[in-house]
Amino acid sequence: MKKKTVIKVLICLAVLIFYLALACLPIYVQPSIAQRQADNIQAEDFYGREKGAERAKIISENGEALSERVRLIANARERIILSTFDFQSDNSGKILMAALLDAADRGVQVNVMMDGFSYFAHGWGNPYFLFLAGHENVEFRVYNPVNFLKPWKLMARMHDKYLIADDDVYILGGRNCYDYFLGEHDGYKNYDWDVLVSLPETLRQGASEQRSSLSELTEYFFSVWDGGECVTVGKNRFWSVNPSVAGAGRRLEEIYEKIKMEQSGWLEAVDYDEITVPTNRVRLVSNPVHTGVKEPTVYYIITELLSQPGKEAVFHTPYIICSDWMLRRLEEICRENPDITMMTNSVANNGNPFGAADYLEHREEILGTGLQPLMSLFRFLM
Repeated sequence: MKKKTVIKVLICLAVLIFYLALACLPIYVQPSIAQRQADNIQAEDFYGREKGAERAKIISENGEALSERVRLIANARERIILSTFDFQSDNSGKILMAALLDAADRGVQVNVMMDGFSYFAHGWGNPYFLFLAGHENVEFRVYNPVNFLKPWKLMARMHDKYLIADDDVYILGGRNCYDYFLGEHDGYKNYDWDVLVSLPETLRQGASEQRSSLSELTEYFFSVWDGGECVTVGKNRFWSVNPSVAGAGRRLEEIYEKIKMEQSGWLEAVDYDEITVPTNRVRLVSNPVHTGVKEPTVYYIITELLSQPGKEAVFHTPYIICSDWMLRRLEEICRENPDITMMTNSVANNGNPFGAADYLEHREEILGTGLQPLMSLFRFLM
């Protein structure tokens, strides 16, 4: 290899290393929670001594997860909020888009928020997304759009996954909007859970002294939506006359007509009091919503709740990646409460390659903190 070629290769490698450093260094040092903030977190604030007004149910099956989302959208009267990390135009994704489009046609305001990296990979230039986003009653925003000129922001991703219908009910959990997570079909499936939370009329009208978790979730959504990191997409008038975009719109309308004929039960309203159970209290927590390195507020609260002595605790996470501080924190809480059990995906059934690799490398360290593994015959559990 000629000397000039070697120099060019070395320069390219140096530029690449510098670029990757700009992307990774901002998150290399992970902060711990500020003591002042930790002192304000009290475990008893998350419990209720009596049955509260909100009701809930767990959605464990992927087929039900899709049908319940369609039901919420189909019966919405005023507003739909959808926040998701990933959204694809496969079978389940098109079904959701078809339902959202029908709601917009009925005059329902539809707000969709999607992570910027996933939009770059699956939504940018996609005619189905462009048709939906172009509807007058749809506002489609992308959180932290990919900008290769700002590598220090590339790692800031939005993983929230929830759907809110009016002021009545919401679904929140770990499922993205495509076939891996939703619908009954052959092939690979991710095993995640959702919780459906419904609000009775008295709580929606403010007759209860207890603040609803739905109002907390709605406020959180708009803090991200209007926080300065989201960009509206799909409103260029060019797309309204683009043949492929118009064709995608017709296809979505056909999909919804097919749902009406073959899956009409998905569209029927249900009495949520009959399919849910009462809760003592529902509390939602979040980390800061900016694109910088965040204090681990959620992690600290979860571990604070787990550490209550004498109380059996189980936590379920699709993957677990621990910093040194997180491992020390787990050791602390397991000394306070040795009856803590963890359930997570195995390496063989982990949809996150980074999570799977990290778990494979650090499994013994995680269990060495004192956590008890939940054993199961199912391959998707640890």
